[in-house]
Amino acid sequence: MPSNKIRVLSGGRVLELERIASLMEHFPDIKYRVKYVCLDNDRGNLAPSAEEKFTKLKEPLLNKQADIFISPAKDVPYPLPIGLDVIAFFNDSEKSSSPARKIKGFARIFADPMEESLVLVSRWDRADLKVLFSGIDIRSGYGKVYLIGAGAGRQELLTIEADKILKRADIIYYDNLLDKRMLDNYQCRKKYVGKRKGKHSIAQEQINEMLYKEVLKGSIVVHLKGGDPFIFGRVGEEIKYLQERLVAVEVIPGASSASVAASSTNIPLTMRGVSNKLKFLSGHSLTRDEETKVYFMGATKLKDIKEGLIKSNHLETPVALVENAGEANERVIITNLDGLDKAKVNSPAIIIIGKVVGQFQRQKRFLFTGLDPGNVRVQGRIVHYPLIKTEPVDFKVSYINSYGGIIFTSKMGVKSFCSRYRVGTEQKIVAIGPHTKRELEELGYKVDYIPEVSDSDELARLIKGLKIKNFLYPSSDISDNKLHALKNVTRVITYRTEAIRQPKLNLQDYDGVIFSSPSTVDSFFKIYNRLSKHLVIYVYGKTTAEKLKGKGYEKTVQNIKV
Repeated sequence: MPSNKIRVLSGGRVLELERIASLMEHFPDIKYRVKYVCLDNDRGNLAPSAEEKFTKLKEPLLNKQADIFISPAKDVPYPLPIGLDVIAFFNDSEKSSSPARKIKGFARIFADPMEESLVLVSRWDRADLKVLFSGIDIRSGYGKVYLIGAGAGRQELLTIEADKILKRADIIYYDNLLDKRMLDNYQCRKKYVGKRKGKHSIAQEQINEMLYKEVLKGSIVVHLKGGDPFIFGRVGEEIKYLQERLVAVEVIPGASSASVAASSTNIPLTMRGVSNKLKFLSGHSLTRDEETKVYFMGATKLKDIKEGLIKSNHLETPVALVENAGEANERVIITNLDGLDKAKVNSPAIIIIGKVVGQFQRQKRFLFTGLDPGNVRVQGRIVHYPLIKTEPVDFKVSYINSYGGIIFTSKMGVKSFCSRYRVGTEQKIVAIGPHTKRELEELGYKVDYIPEVSDSDELARLIKGLKIKNFLYPSSDISDNKLHALKNVTRVITYRTEAIRQPKLNLQDYDGVIFSSPSTVDSFFKIYNRLSKHLVIYVYGKTTAEKLKGKGYEKTVQNIKV
């Protein structure tokens, strides 16, 4: 179905039809027709619940009888049925009574956006529709929430990944960390929200709301918890609260107090011939609770596990099988106890069994093919899959003080040049975008000029308008852009870019691929013959988009806002 002929599902009520018409006014060139679905239930005049609505709407969408369903955001059930996705989150500020302000053509709400906003629901694989409606999606202005385990005990147990995120956080909410010195390493706002038995500084509901309000402002928000957040923490409640509000959440695990205590005493929690079972219990549970069971190394024992559990569990008990957990080729299978032995899973696999699996919401995953995924604001989990590497080269600049300005188009350009030369106090500094600008500022430099759009074409246009006689341009050996054609720009190669050949992945497990440069595109197509239609292709700048257009990809390509 071409994206300019949209089939829209509706319950046929007047208010819904008005909302559909209002939204589609933003797309005057798009033709659409409404397909009516009777959403009434069998309980007289009672309005159908959100779950009842989506039960009736799921099949037409999944069976490709319709393209999208438009619904009030507050009526969307959590989690969405598997196979469906919220492709856009929309608010018409001119028709909304909520306090709002416009940002780049759409509204960003500082009251709760769920109250008066609409969501567009479609199949998860409709990359063309995600790109088509991306311009009205208010989530592009959102930040991101990270729930991080600080480890138990000394600050050295903090993971490298957690440290990287904390360094770029805008605000850190922290609990009763055993080693508060780690907070001194991060220059951002910090707020204590810890709990002790009988002493709660802030209620959990307030913490949830604080995380939510900050992410609406575009902040990188961290809730730093002691130990591992998924073991007897309140992280499950925070994830549920935020995902119900369409906020991207990522959990970074930490060393649990159980692991640290066992390591400190040299007491193995499991040992062959001594103990092959491990159960975590809360001291608050004096009676038998519903248990979550986690099996290690069970991929070849699914039938045995099922037979051992069916006596004490319902066959409908939900099960999650996680293959290659945490790796780029991670795969998640959701089933139940009845279907456990029929699941096709490879080792290594972790098997999680229990009611908590019912909270599963498919998390969007995106491959990032460039060097540094740290500043990507795409709403979902970023999996680093670098397809290029850079190395500084030997270079020399004669009469460096004769240049009136220096142009930087990458963080590596900054690092390689500034490792050998200092920018003079009289020289003007031009950066292609905010990430390169931040790299310069961390070295103590002030950036004088930056284009409105982070793109080499826009940068060349900016350079043309500056009254500076000559510029020096530190670049990669494969750099190719409009700066090279400017007579007042002298290029010096300060680093080399080379392709990396990564193991081939199953791209069906991903929602999109992020390309940071034309060289990452070239490297990608040395591994893969094509990009699947379901993938949203994110790019930085026009040059990378043009490279993909030359390979036949345009409708599913979206520029990343930086």
